[in-house]
Amino acid sequence: MSLNAAKHPWIIELAGPAGVGKSTLAKTLAKSEPSILLAKPPNVRKVEYLQFFVHECLKLAPDLLKMNRSSHGHWITRSEFAQMTILSGWDSLLRDNQKEKTDYILLDEGPVWRMTYLLFFGSPVFRDPSASAWWQRVYTIWAQSLDLVVLLDADEMDMMRRIREREKMHTIKQRTDLDSIQYLTLYRSTLQVIMLGLTQQPAKPRVLLYNTSVETVEMIAASIQAELCKLS
Repeated sequence: MSLNAAKHPWIIELAGPAGVGKSTLAKTLAKSEPSILLAKPPNVRKVEYLQFFVHECLKLAPDLLKMNRSSHGHWITRSEFAQMTILSGWDSLLRDNQKEKTDYILLDEGPVWRMTYLLFFGSPVFRDPSASAWWQRVYTIWAQSLDLVVLLDADEMDMMRRIREREKMHTIKQRTDLDSIQYLTLYRSTLQVIMLGLTQQPAKPRVLLYNTSVETVEMIAASIQAELCKLS
């Protein structure tokens, strides 16, 4: 899919495992290109998003009942339900709120990250057939809404080093190298499942692949900017 100039603002997500440099790249892009806005998701703790969450919760009630009936005691948590509501309605919020403000909306920890999180870390019900209808709706929403997914990867040892050097907590900090590699391999596989679900839809985002062990953040940022100019 080519980015469509009539569909401004274009929505771009940076995706990949922890330690590939998503946040660094997002900040570099936002700083170097004034027309790129780094967007945050709706925050369940902020009163200005109360109407959004109430509306999306009501829409999701039938899915929640169906999935919890098949959960075998592993109910969807409040945190997981919050992620479901964001996945259900964030797309329209992004378009409605940013129409006149920017050409490009950049997402770090966007819908691809949230879907991967639920499938990888979430309750078993997200891997149960009872969730298939919900997954399909979410894939359809974001395959139509995302214009570009920048998929980042890196060598496992580089990812582990970066994660261990930063202050932010992460499970890899408590794991051995071998266990960390297995964890990253499984996360990659889960991410591939999500990307397959998106790219199999009739309308699908364009995907760019980069390896941050090989290319610097400046090289990747320049490549993305060139791609955006080319598709304009």
